[in-house]
Amino acid sequence: MKQNITSWAIGVITLGIGLWCLYWTLENALFALSPGGINGMPIDMRITAVVSSGVTMIFSCLFLFSGASSILPSQKMQVNYYPTLLKVAALIFLIVLSILARFEYEATSKISWQESRGLPFAFLTFTEIRGLCNAGIAFWKCRSFESINLLVLITDILIIYFMVCASVQTLFGLSTSNSKQWSLKYSGQIKANDG
Repeated sequence: MKQNITSWAIGVITLGIGLWCLYWTLENALFALSPGGINGMPIDMRITAVVSSGVTMIFSCLFLFSGASSILPSQKMQVNYYPTLLKVAALIFLIVLSILARFEYEATSKISWQESRGLPFAFLTFTEIRGLCNAGIAFWKCRSFESINLLVLITDILIIYFMVCASVQTLFGLSTSNSKQWSLKYSGQIKANDG
């Protein structure tokens, strides 16, 4: 009973994070496609918004799949949280990928902007400086690392690790049940042919 409650609670939390990422997918997409965004943004900002939308969409799908698989009544398997090479590799890949997702982009002065990145919660902050040079003909841009929030990063790592474990367990369970069904069907056909 406790296992079902824990699995259900993790599933609901994971679904909520999936919806949170989906919200940011829409925010990034609207920012990239808005008239002000298309006409007023430099091309690199639009590309960043499109890339960010793609990354948040990937995370939305992963979190929604993981959450749904945790709360489905037909899913009775116990999630194994023991680290494996596959799980650790997936975790590292997703953390690195999450840095491409931009959460906030706000002006701090006339030439500087602050950018927050990371999923599911922003843990990196960058400062971007834009200015005019060559008598106003060309732009220069400089992006520098400002800060990292270790507590948020650890939280993100734990959340993504739980999601990876649930997804791997679900996919492994589905492939195992499919192979068992195939072998039972195949052995049934052999017995029928022998009979």
